[in-house]
Amino acid sequence: MNGVNRSIVYFNQSGIDNTDAVVDIVYNRLKEGDIKSVVVASSRGVTSLKFAKKMARETNLVIVSSQPGFSAPGVWKFDLKILKEVESIGCKVVKQSHILSGLERSFSGKFSGVSQPVFLSSQTQKHAPSGWVHSYPGWHNTFKV
Repeated sequence: MNGVNRSIVYFNQSGIDNTDAVVDIVYNRLKEGDIKSVVVASSRGVTSLKFAKKMARETNLVIVSSQPGFSAPGVWKFDLKILKEVESIGCKVVKQSHILSGLERSFSGKFSGVSQPVFLSSQTQKHAPSGWVHSYPGWHNTFKV
């Protein structure tokens, strides 16, 4: 066979209980030698610290946090003590931005608090040919443009 054969791990349940196993899986894959960077999502920093302690000295570890203001205006949930620790190990931490949040808010304001994806989905379902889009009960008459 001419190709790549890799294994996949499926967890029976999603959740924080899988984090340590994921760190080990990524680390074992990293040890194969062909990966130069690892990108990790971490809202508060706890997950990033686990990855950093295990592999930051062996790879370019980039941590992407949730955007400031996600949970409350002006609030960044990333633990600043953890931020200092992962940066001291050599990790790069990126504060995610939500590039379409202004667009999202304009839809929410105009259409009574409904989000852009919900609005677009409902309009697609309303105007698409029958059977083309899966129908959600009650959505077809929810929005009037």
